[in-house]
Amino acid sequence: MTNFTHMQLLTWNLQSGRAYQQWTTLKTRLLPDITFLQECCRPEENDQVLWQAVPRLRTSKNPWGSAVIVSRGTLRHIELQGFEGWVVGGQWLGALNGDKRPIYVFSVHAPTKTSDHPRGSYVAEVNAICESIRKLLPVDASLLLGGDFNFTLGQRAEGETLKKTKKSEIQALANIESLGVKSCWLTCHPGQPLAQTLSWSGNPKAAYHCDGLFAPPGWLENSLCEVFTAPWQKSDHKPMSAWVTPSSPIQNN
Repeated sequence: MTNFTHMQLLTWNLQSGRAYQQWTTLKTRLLPDITFLQECCRPEENDQVLWQAVPRLRTSKNPWGSAVIVSRGTLRHIELQGFEGWVVGGQWLGALNGDKRPIYVFSVHAPTKTSDHPRGSYVAEVNAICESIRKLLPVDASLLLGGDFNFTLGQRAEGETLKKTKKSEIQALANIESLGVKSCWLTCHPGQPLAQTLSWSGNPKAAYHCDGLFAPPGWLENSLCEVFTAPWQKSDHKPMSAWVTPSSPIQNN
């Protein structure tokens, strides 16, 4: 058994599975401890995987949904009713050495409304997801979140092409962090312009920063968080990775 002090997190929206092969390449290069995927086809992994397709796509030729993949330990699935396939996760068992506190992990994709399933705004849906997670979390649990939240996760700076962050978005970010987590990117880049994670505009000044990683504040001392750019162009989203320090060593058998 070997103990490690750092843990690597990775989140990426694979755009309806188009970037799946690039994801396998990225995984081989980075070897993340835990990965949060969105718009992902069923992962063909040897690691522990939780994956669920979005309900309306389950009978399609190429269904996609959200996934959590861990390189060690086991995952106990917990379903969030009403968000099946959009939010996937549960309890992560056996990840840390000697830490009895439960760890919960969720890959979050703010759901899009369809003709047969009306929904609220992305902000409203994420607020509802937060409340669902809040109800199931034990008081002493550590939480890790990664995903595509579909709204701006941070305050846009003066001079950016897009309008200032809406008050509802700022409140929704605060609601996420009220679960006992902090944004890895904002913690590592205080006061800096937001990095572009959704590149549909092609304009780096239009920094649509809607993808994020969240970890307990105590895990973010001396942490790093970066958004990767080229050559990951098969998706309109960019991968984000963070290196965090759990309160107990990582266990590797």
